[in-house]
Amino acid sequence: MATRRKFVIKSFSAMNRYDGSQIQETWVNLRTAIESILGGLDCGKMSFEQLFRFAYNLVLHKHGRMLYDGVQKLIRAHLESTVAPAVAGAPAEHVLAMLRDQWTQHVSKTKMISDLLTHLDRSFVTPHSMLRVRDMSLVEFRNSVLNHADVSERVSTQLLETVAASRNGEETDRSLIRGTLSMLVQLGVGSMSVYESVFEERFLAESESFLKTESADFLAANTCSDYLRKAEARIVEERTRVWEYLTDLTGQRLRAVVERCLIAEHTNTLFLCLFLDAEFRQGFKTKAPEEIDETLSAVVTAFRFIKDKDVFESHYKLLLQRRLLSNRSVSDDAERTMIIKLKAECGPQFTSKLEGMFADLTSSRKQMLEFRKDTGSSRSVAVDATILTTVHWPSLSEEACRLPASVQPVADTFRDWYLAKHTGRRLEWATSQGTAEVSMLCAARRYELVVSTFQMCLLELFNAAETLTFERIRTDTGISVPELKRHLISLCTPAARVLIKGKKGKTITDDEEFTVNLKFKSAKIRNRIKLVTLRSALGAGAAESGGVPEQVVMARKNQMDAAIVRIMKARKTLMHAELVNETIRILCHRFTPKPADVKARVEHLIDRDYIARSADDRRRYDYVA
Repeated sequence: MATRRKFVIKSFSAMNRYDGSQIQETWVNLRTAIESILGGLDCGKMSFEQLFRFAYNLVLHKHGRMLYDGVQKLIRAHLESTVAPAVAGAPAEHVLAMLRDQWTQHVSKTKMISDLLTHLDRSFVTPHSMLRVRDMSLVEFRNSVLNHADVSERVSTQLLETVAASRNGEETDRSLIRGTLSMLVQLGVGSMSVYESVFEERFLAESESFLKTESADFLAANTCSDYLRKAEARIVEERTRVWEYLTDLTGQRLRAVVERCLIAEHTNTLFLCLFLDAEFRQGFKTKAPEEIDETLSAVVTAFRFIKDKDVFESHYKLLLQRRLLSNRSVSDDAERTMIIKLKAECGPQFTSKLEGMFADLTSSRKQMLEFRKDTGSSRSVAVDATILTTVHWPSLSEEACRLPASVQPVADTFRDWYLAKHTGRRLEWATSQGTAEVSMLCAARRYELVVSTFQMCLLELFNAAETLTFERIRTDTGISVPELKRHLISLCTPAARVLIKGKKGKTITDDEEFTVNLKFKSAKIRNRIKLVTLRSALGAGAAESGGVPEQVVMARKNQMDAAIVRIMKARKTLMHAELVNETIRILCHRFTPKPADVKARVEHLIDRDYIARSADDRRRYDYVA
């Protein structure tokens, strides 16, 4: 019969319990090894496995707190006695390099120590929600080195000075900046507070100050096109800076600062339109298609920051009209590309009239081919008429003039031909928009003058007399006084000198005499006469409306009326504040109406019985079906 035997299993901890001397001996061995590591040496005489077991046994026998605190004190003592004085004593120009070197060494030493104390992290630190050995070591570096004396202030200043030097075109050690900023991020131990307080806050503030000063100074000394190219180059440089050493979040914040300082604060609607006009007239002539597309994309980026897009539309249409009718655009393809980009940005309604302009030009070319085919081309005066649909062209001036006897028959022939082809239509000559090529024989040399239609009409008078008075010219041409003065002065400027003004100065009296300049000379056979601008057509009617053209003000009223009626028709009844907010929200993609303007349009619609005030609450409106 089998007998039972009892086995007694002794407690593991009882068998291996450390006494005081063993604990002290184990700690001394670990301390010696850690001090050796901190001093830049290896683990000393003992192997990594032996030291790992020592740390393991201390944690196993409930001495994790002693081990953790002891290691922390060793790291702190080393940093305070060796590292902090080395960094604090470095010259200003070397403080970043010294800090980077000390940091790199500290990270390497910390890794070795944390590898030895892996069991401490796993079995003691984590259950007690304490900082892991690595993170504790980083915090000690922050407290003992970065916060020592004025080290953080010196580091911040040196970083910003290095960035400033880079912006001014000086060679800088970008890897040094990248390493220092990476250190600041890591010293936050899961937080960006150190990075933000030491670097980012001051960096963004100084970036804003630098960009504002640079943009203002550059604008004061250069042209609009030069500024946009400069702004584009600066944006690219700052984007590169983000990629090289800034965090993604700082990159987003810096981009907002750059766009605000370089674009938003200088984005003037007319300024942007004039830049485009200059590029389409001359700037794109020497650019490759890729460069043109890049410039147009940059303009669209700036366009996004414009609040009053309807004002941009008004100015852009007028300048496009001038380019197309004077045949001054260097590239129809570039013009169409810009329209496509605007259409993608704002929708087809925004560009419908712009596209209509090009449709009119295409149709006109076809009709002129038919006209020449039907009527022949054996005429002393050649005509090239452009048929414009009134709705597409924003501001066809009603200014008119009396065509010369040599031109009128050709104009009448074209009118008769066109009306015969298109019954029911009305055709009126917009002579203020036309151009002409006039031959001038002077000193046995023939010159071709590219002038406005008005100038062609008044120059024709000088075939009969070398000298004419202002009143005689006005009577014979039928041109209004302001326009006639503008066109005459343009012919008398030092750059043109086709006519000689009787008296000095820009003032013209009724008895002022103008004489043909028989000594006219030019290195070019073909000369374009530029019109002086006595009063900018772009600004007409804008002074009374805060810089917004009069036609845009009227269009805004109609758009606000339509939006209010549409909202009330859908909602039936609405409080005043809600109606104002909803109207602004709907229209903000074109312009941002003022609450007072919306209120005025509401009152207008009440008077017209589209909506009515509620009998129960004066702040509530009801839709009138």
